Amino acid sequence: QTEAVLSLWPSAENMGLSLRDLGRQVRQAFYGQEVQRIPRGIDDVKVMVRYPYHDRKSFDTLNKMRVRTSNGAVIPFDSAAKINYHPALTTIHRTDRSRTLTVIASFKEGKSGAIEKVKEDLSKNFFPAWQKKYHTVNHTYGGSDEGQKEFMKSLITNFAFGLFIIYVLFAIAFKSYFKPFIIFTALPFGYMGAILGHLFLGLDISIYSIMGIAAAMGVVINDNLVLVDYICGLRAKGYSVLQAIEISAEERFRPIFLTSFTTFIGLAPLMMEPSVQAQFLIPTVVSLSFGVLFATVVTLILVPVLYILMSQARDKIYHFLGWELKQTLPTPAE
Repeated sequence: QTEAVLSLWPSAENMGLSLRDLGRQVRQAFYGQEVQRIPRGIDDVKVMVRYPYHDRKSFDTLNKMRVRTSNGAVIPFDSAAKINYHPALTTIHRTDRSRTLTVIASFKEGKSGAIEKVKEDLSKNFFPAWQKKYHTVNHTYGGSDEGQKEFMKSLITNFAFGLFIIYVLFAIAFKSYFKPFIIFTALPFGYMGAILGHLFLGLDISIYSIMGIAAAMGVVINDNLVLVDYICGLRAKGYSVLQAIEISAEERFRPIFLTSFTTFIGLAPLMMEPSVQAQFLIPTVVSLSFGVLFATVVTLILVPVLYILMSQARDKIYHFLGWELKQTLPTPAE
């Protein structure tokens, strides 16, 4: 909107009138000067002295205004200052004590998926030249992009803390520092399965996809835990590593596979749902179903192999250090 900029004439300065005094008197005329407060119950009523409402509606009132100098003389406003009108911002927004200007753009219907392409184009073709021209100006993305960054930061922090707590609990339960790592080995494959699911269905990775990946991690850890716990139980009875793995793979294959496969089949109808209400949940469902299914196949192959390698490495370390490895053999009844 239009802003009135006041400038003093040299003659007014000679009469002892400063720009600060002029601005204060103009403010008193239009905004008002508090001269008294009257108590009314628990509140105070401010008494303001200022021009009538119809005189405060226009800058033309300044031409009829009288200004008082430091020696008490009263002179017309035109003799003291001049007015220049310039366009100005009505409000100044600040973020972290820096002035900010927000540029908002809306996508056409059906084009919302192109947001990453637009950001990439701006970063490559616009902002480099713009930054050279305006060295003191910085840019950042706000709105949903800013909220997504905050969400991802919070999710990564909480997820890492949750994995640490799970590791501590597993280490206490198995009395081992390395067995929890075997259980965690399927986590990257759960993430890989979610990515493959998005590629297969032609979906973009979103916040809902990340939430589905986090949910898939819990199911994957549970599958690995079932298999490793059964192997450790057989090892405690005295079975060799290969015997324990063979029996565990045979006994636990059905519950592990059926748990993951039924999860995938149960979520399949939601993945194919065309309604608008289901579109927000589809990325989550795709991440969860494909992540669990892909990681389960890896679990049944990778975990036994890693357990054998860990046992062989442990035996070599014990042999190198001269420690005795105690192992009880199963009785015939077992």
